[in-house]
Amino acid sequence: MCRFLIISSKEEFQIKDYLYPFSKMCENSFTPDGDRQKDGWGCLTSKQFYKSIQPIWKEKNIFDIFLNDNLFIAHCRSASNSIIDLEFNQPFIKDSLVFVFNGLLKGVKIDIEGKIGAQKLFNLILDFYKREKSNFLENLYQYILQNSEFIVGMNIGLIDLSLKRIYLISVYHQHKDYFQLNLFEEENLIIISSEEFANLNFQKLPSPSLLTLDLK
Repeated sequence: MCRFLIISSKEEFQIKDYLYPFSKMCENSFTPDGDRQKDGWGCLTSKQFYKSIQPIWKEKNIFDIFLNDNLFIAHCRSASNSIIDLEFNQPFIKDSLVFVFNGLLKGVKIDIEGKIGAQKLFNLILDFYKREKSNFLENLYQYILQNSEFIVGMNIGLIDLSLKRIYLISVYHQHKDYFQLNLFEEENLIIISSEEFANLNFQKLPSPSLLTLDLK
């Protein structure tokens, strides 16, 4: 279970202005099991890509290395299997697709390649996305629903950088306070966040929410 943040803006912004509140969010947030988001983090801009197995709040000294940009995707991990490995830290990237995930699915009956659940889910999404772009989100959601015993929470962010599009699934059946995603959107800016911050007027997404949004 994790925290993530997606920001797209028509104007460049200082990445560190969002990294600091995201870091604080991750440090102060606890999973429903009482764990912290301490098992590494990663982020992507249009110019830079970074991953670490350190807790994000212990790396504030490097926040200044990130250049101004109009795109920022960040993820902070709480390892449900206690395996700490840079390979497992998101965002995951394949060609023009960027993936972030926060969730807990029980009794999943899908046989697909991957060492951990998030990798398996990303590989499943890649397969669906190649075949079913016209109704991609609905078909993916229904397939996961039909092949899982119970979805505690499932937040999927898939960003297609070539099409300049964000695909979003947000579902929760328990722990609403933890799994409910927040959306802020205006003409020049869009923010999708695991938690509200910076006193912005976020919209809390209902469950289930399946959204396709254009990058700014």
